[in-house]
Amino acid sequence: MDPLNLAPPSASRGIACFELGDKKGAITDFNQALRINPNLAPAYTGRGVAHYTLGDKQGAIADLQKAADLNLEPDFSRHLENLTSISLS
Repeated sequence: MDPLNLAPPSASRGIACFELGDKKGAITDFNQALRINPNLAPAYTGRGVAHYTLGDKQGAIADLQKAADLNLEPDFSRHLENLTSISLS
């Protein structure tokens, strides 16, 4: 079994935890996904959102920036810039 295939289920568990209100559990699952595949942009996005909802703006910005760097999507980068300008105000 390819270990990289294990990252998406961990990220999916992170999303489920987040949706159930377990933000810390979500971060734990996203961390697991990122240990398996450190280039999994959706895991950085999910972890960033979880950090943000827990009040960790710097952690959120770092994770969302990493996701933007991995995604290389101009729209995503624009959304990140908007979030950081709002968050740091």
